[in-house]
Amino acid sequence: MLYDIQQRLQESISLHQAGKTGDAINICKKILTLAPKEPNVLQLLGAFTKANGDYEAAEEYMLASLSANKNQPHVHNNLGNLYLEQENYQKAVHCYRKATRLEEKYADAWYNWAVVLDKQNMTAESIELVKKAIKYDPDQAKYHNFLGLLYKHQKNYPDAIASFEKALKIQPGYIKAIHNMGTVCREERRYEEARNCFNFVLNNKPDQVETWEAIGSLHQNTEDFDRSVVAYQKLLALEPENLKIHRVLNNMMWETGRHQGFLGSYLLAMEARPDSPDIVAAYAEELAIGGAYEQAAEVIGKALERQGEHPELFHRLAHLKLKEGDRESARHLFEKTLALVSDNYEYHTDFAELLLETGEYDYALEQVSLAEKIYPDFQKIWTVRGDCWRLIGDERYYWLCDYENLVQPMEIKVPEGFANIDNFNQALEEELTRLHITDVNPRDQTLIGGTQTIGDLYLNHNPVIQKLRIAVLDAAARYIKALPDDENHPHLRRKTDKLKFTGAWSVRLKSEGFHVDHYHPKGWISGPYYVKLPAVVNDSTSDGERPGWVNFGASRYGPEKDRIAERIIKPQTGLQVFFPSYMWHGTNAFQSDEIRMTAPCDIVPA
Repeated sequence: MLYDIQQRLQESISLHQAGKTGDAINICKKILTLAPKEPNVLQLLGAFTKANGDYEAAEEYMLASLSANKNQPHVHNNLGNLYLEQENYQKAVHCYRKATRLEEKYADAWYNWAVVLDKQNMTAESIELVKKAIKYDPDQAKYHNFLGLLYKHQKNYPDAIASFEKALKIQPGYIKAIHNMGTVCREERRYEEARNCFNFVLNNKPDQVETWEAIGSLHQNTEDFDRSVVAYQKLLALEPENLKIHRVLNNMMWETGRHQGFLGSYLLAMEARPDSPDIVAAYAEELAIGGAYEQAAEVIGKALERQGEHPELFHRLAHLKLKEGDRESARHLFEKTLALVSDNYEYHTDFAELLLETGEYDYALEQVSLAEKIYPDFQKIWTVRGDCWRLIGDERYYWLCDYENLVQPMEIKVPEGFANIDNFNQALEEELTRLHITDVNPRDQTLIGGTQTIGDLYLNHNPVIQKLRIAVLDAAARYIKALPDDENHPHLRRKTDKLKFTGAWSVRLKSEGFHVDHYHPKGWISGPYYVKLPAVVNDSTSDGERPGWVNFGASRYGPEKDRIAERIIKPQTGLQVFFPSYMWHGTNAFQSDEIRMTAPCDIVPA
């Protein structure tokens, strides 16, 4: 009988390897009728059902196997992998810990444990564990590659390169290691070496999406925009529904004057994926940004005729109706959207914004409360709630928008290598000026009469820009430390010493330039660093018109007489102003032959 079971188990493994996992499962289930507590059968059923996507059954079978025999390190490891895929990191770590206690030299369990810690931003601890994996199995290229990525996270580029080289020595032509080496070379501004790495990958694996994105970004950062366009187009041919790259590509084309073919990526994507409502909605949004409301509505209307009711199409059409001033149709469309999908925080918040506009403050507050239950850190929730509280005279508005304490100008520390802040700002201005390569206003931003740098500023590894990044991060830590504690406050309850930038850019305003009042819906802390200011701003006083000053609290909603700034700050070079991302803010226009240059950013807990 034992021989027969082993033979049938081997048969099931062969079937699974041949892609006949369902048949393999059936064989194992038949064996269970003869040996219901056979651990090998149970653990194989766990592996097979996991491969079939039935994670609940897989967990049950693996736990049953361990109940029959707890001393199976490989089953603990496999169960940990299941929990890892489900993002249940606590249970995954528990399994890997048991696996390595049972078998100290179990390299793959150490490696998998390291992966979990990396996903929890515990880089240093992850490095120690992957080093153990390498100690017990030094000839696994993927271990060295992963160690290189961890060193890259720490910006320890020499050790990262050494790890990738070790991986390639073990496995020549290892695509992942070559790609990763290219990303490190790019960050070290070794652009030719980075191109060589990326080109090698794409010559050998032309469907490598992440490498098309990497080389597209490299060409963009080095102002080789034609090649960047081609790279992003190649990526979109592979992933037509990659909306992030559609936006990057078309914004770059617009801002660099490449208007021929502008928005064409969406048309090609709709041909490739005719049933994708997300592409249609994104294309309609781009058309609306350019003022082509009628064309955008027509695109959505045709998609609805073809595909039937879809929440994102209704949602986008509602925004179009709002822009056209048709509040009644917009309301009807928001209601249809929420009737189809009730667990989308953006849908609830956008509907609340319409209700705010129509003066239905209590109903708007109900909608943002529903949104808060889904994602309480979405900043637009608190913008709309604050406006409602302000307009109904609720004192909680002043608790939420405490302009005196939550808005803080902070001096950055003079970066190493510079005698004073003026020397640093002069060097920074020179570097940022090189990045302002167009005279075109960004299409989807709040600035009028100026330009904005392309891409994420702090991904540029120019030494001066990186010194600014470090200085701003230090100032942010000081800002957060000085804030009071309040577990009920949406801004203060997120206090932490672990921070990351979600976006950074530079703005250069010319005469009569300004920022319209706005907020940042997906940040936490926002604010500009002042690099250069015109004399007309420096010489102005609070008694005058305050040209170029920054305003806080001037909402776009409510009676015109109530749309006034609650606090106004005079910019000064060397200052970084921090404030909650949900606060309304904008700037006054100025008249001067000189420019006003800033470097704003958004920060969230890491």
